[in-house]
Amino acid sequence: MFVWKAGAVLLLCILGLLAMVLAFNFYLLALVIPILIAVAAPFIDVPVGVKSGQLTYYSPLFIASQERKGEVVIHGGTLFDYYFNLMTVKPAGRKAIILLSYLKGLIRMVEKYEQEGREELVIKGTSYIINERTAQKMGFRLTKTDGGQKLVLALNYIPILIAYSYAKGKISFPDLSKVITLHATVKELIVHKEAMLKLIQRMDRL
Repeated sequence: MFVWKAGAVLLLCILGLLAMVLAFNFYLLALVIPILIAVAAPFIDVPVGVKSGQLTYYSPLFIASQERKGEVVIHGGTLFDYYFNLMTVKPAGRKAIILLSYLKGLIRMVEKYEQEGREELVIKGTSYIINERTAQKMGFRLTKTDGGQKLVLALNYIPILIAYSYAKGKISFPDLSKVITLHATVKELIVHKEAMLKLIQRMDRL
């Protein structure tokens, strides 16, 4: 029902904009439509992805894609997840909640693949929330963000800006040049599992 409602609202907004374009001959207004679609996309793509089995939640703000060619791509929460999970959290505490959810989700995913004997499986992703030091404590190696990833991030800058600002509790512009790409095998992450558990314990006490 939520997906249908989100789709209906998006369609009405697009039709309304098109009507205004035609009524006032203000064709530049049509440029707002791609932005609307980009902002609304997570509210449709994420539920559909979960329903189809393409996405799996390991915690409320940590998602992993279906395994492909020996790799699993991990994702932080989208606007869809922030909307449902951070509404009641004070702005000052949102970033800590996001990081805590990342850690708990990562450990659950690692334990799943560890039990399945998939220790050579590669886990990778990009982040503008986690800093390099925290990523390395989790067991990730940092690799260069390729041009394709940068292009995808640039095309989705508006929803990223909204999500980043919401996490910070104020208007904040993410510096995409500082986005890090994370890369590790399940085996490498297992080695750092104890350190991650200790970090979770410290953060839970805050």
